[in-house]
Amino acid sequence: MALNLLSSWLLPSDDEQELAYEQPEQNSKLIVTEDLNNAIARCRRRVKRISEDCRKRNRRFRDLEFDLEEDQQCCLYGLGGGLANEENEPMDILRIEELYDNPQFMIDGATGEDLVQGRLQDCWFLSALATVSTIRDLINKICVDHDPVVGVYGFIFYRDGGWVDVIVDDLLPIYAPKYEDLPDKEKHYFRSNKALYDKMARRGTKSLYYASSGTENETWVPLIEKAFAKLHGDYEALNHGWTCEGVESLTGGVSNCFYLHDILDKERFWNEELLKLKEGAEKDRASLLLRPWCFRCSDNLLRHAGLWEDHAYSIMEAIEYKGKRFLKIRNPWGKGEWTGPWSDGSKEWTSLLHPTDIGHKFGEDGEFIMEYKDFLSTWTYVDRTRLFDDSWIVSSLWLNVTARSLPCAWNYGDVSYTIHVDEDTPAVIVLSRLDDRHFYELSGCYEWSLDFSLYREGTDELVATSTHERLWRRSVNLEIDLEAGNYVVHARVDRKKKLNAHADLYHDRASDKEGMMPGVHVRASQHSLSVVRKLESSWDIRKLGRKWAGAYASRSLARNFNPERYGDAIPLDDAIFKGKNLAVIQQLANMSISGTRSFVSSPIGPTPSVALNGFPTRSTLEQAPAKVVGLANEYKTDMHDHPLEQQEQGDAATKHQSFKCNGCGAYPIVGTFYRCMECAEYDICKKCMTAHGHQRGSHITLRVDTTTEAKKLKDEVSFDLKPVDKQLTGAST
Repeated sequence: MALNLLSSWLLPSDDEQELAYEQPEQNSKLIVTEDLNNAIARCRRRVKRISEDCRKRNRRFRDLEFDLEEDQQCCLYGLGGGLANEENEPMDILRIEELYDNPQFMIDGATGEDLVQGRLQDCWFLSALATVSTIRDLINKICVDHDPVVGVYGFIFYRDGGWVDVIVDDLLPIYAPKYEDLPDKEKHYFRSNKALYDKMARRGTKSLYYASSGTENETWVPLIEKAFAKLHGDYEALNHGWTCEGVESLTGGVSNCFYLHDILDKERFWNEELLKLKEGAEKDRASLLLRPWCFRCSDNLLRHAGLWEDHAYSIMEAIEYKGKRFLKIRNPWGKGEWTGPWSDGSKEWTSLLHPTDIGHKFGEDGEFIMEYKDFLSTWTYVDRTRLFDDSWIVSSLWLNVTARSLPCAWNYGDVSYTIHVDEDTPAVIVLSRLDDRHFYELSGCYEWSLDFSLYREGTDELVATSTHERLWRRSVNLEIDLEAGNYVVHARVDRKKKLNAHADLYHDRASDKEGMMPGVHVRASQHSLSVVRKLESSWDIRKLGRKWAGAYASRSLARNFNPERYGDAIPLDDAIFKGKNLAVIQQLANMSISGTRSFVSSPIGPTPSVALNGFPTRSTLEQAPAKVVGLANEYKTDMHDHPLEQQEQGDAATKHQSFKCNGCGAYPIVGTFYRCMECAEYDICKKCMTAHGHQRGSHITLRVDTTTEAKKLKDEVSFDLKPVDKQLTGAST
């Protein structure tokens, strides 16, 4: 697992700002990291180059990397193939000009009313878009550039501590098949008139298979959803998620999720947080932007007063009028509303309080009004994301670390970070894992929970701990005012096996549950070895290669990443090929890893120092081509690679009771065997490993020689850690 520590600090003076880096437009509400300007500039260059090339060739843009028409299976579905059948896949692919009479990217700006969910279970992402759209011009900053004539669109998203640019074409999936493919009986419904059929079934926003805009002829909604799907490898990867993580991907903000019954003072919550939704949007005050809110209904009801369980909604506005408190809430489906008090057409509305008085209108559009007291008694939890403007600076450091064997004490000691603060300053410290959505099927068989404690260096004074609100989330954080000095962050990791309700990799599409991850993990603990092998054998090798490439590219962000262990599975930076022949490239290949960011890029803000496994009681990864790990190497580790120390060799006749070879079935295993660190309780004897290996050498394995090592071996796994720290006010670090 990879952990990252992020630090944000308010810029001190104008002179120091210029020395740090050139700032983009003031108060952008997109977190300003070193590569924000680079991502924007790169995105614009790519759009311009594609536009010029297409005009020269008299062709519209067709995206080789994400071609929905020519490579539909790869673009739509993950490794398991999704529900790839005639009833659950688009019937055709059309360009925007074929769909709309007068297509426009945005009409009167981006609003929450524009968002209508399609067949994809991505309510979490659309709710995130709805809340972000309430901030003036923020969607325009994410949608960097486009040329609708040739059909090229450029977007930026925030992932794993940096900004990534994504380019897509304007090919979109639709429900209706071609007229020629209709049965004669259905053709008769349209009077055997192809033009009539196309107009009624294959044109307009209603024909789109996935998300669409509620405003006819508006195109930004399906295009940004397509770009987000491309970022994560396929549309299926967007099924299920947490809305706050969607807001983070759009803005780089920092999220908290808390239960409503945990709120201490409901009056203070209304005045200091909910009311500032509108205040933050109008005044562009970053310190008040606690605005993106999403929530779900009570867990014990499938549907209550028109509201669905485990479905994400967005709070668009908090309103006080004539002594009453209201919340304007939106369902990303574009339909399905609250039917309780103050719902559309309810008896509470009178001539004394009309919907227009609070900026509301009746209609099945997914937007509804709730009184504050009903809100508190109806919803379970709320997601809140804090946004940052360009007055903040950020420092971030990723590390690959190793967890201890289970069962073990739940202790600190896996990793620590030291932060230096020159001046008193507000800060946000975040500890995070990698975003594994784009390679979820390959992410291992465990769910992880993180927390950390903050100490003054050299003292036993506990300054604060990370805020605990929910378990098994991607990150935890702490907002705090720090005095000048040095601080130590100690991280702690917990884990449990992933439990899934289904026996295969496919989704249960009967509901749209917020928070569930895409797909069912192939290494889910209930799967038998035969089921695992059957599932893996059905995977498309080409798609698998892309998934592994994405996983390794993300892991390469860690400062202590070793590229030599992954060989051809690692994607190289495109820049390495520019103007160089293969002889030169061969010398540089091992120095460049992954997409748009270097895995050793310098942080903008204060650089935290790091100690990994600060006492000699941890196993250490063997940096060897065979990806085999010595289980009993007990020595202190740091950020550098270590040579293997001499290990105790086991007797070839040693019997390891309770261990069975998953390759040949030998029980007990005799002599040396290997435990896969990425599969659930998968052991393989030396004979099988020598004969045919395991997972083509792509998985890291632990070598077990002695009975002592075997006794220690319960659930040794490798994981990546990412810490994060953000601060506000004039700290020169």
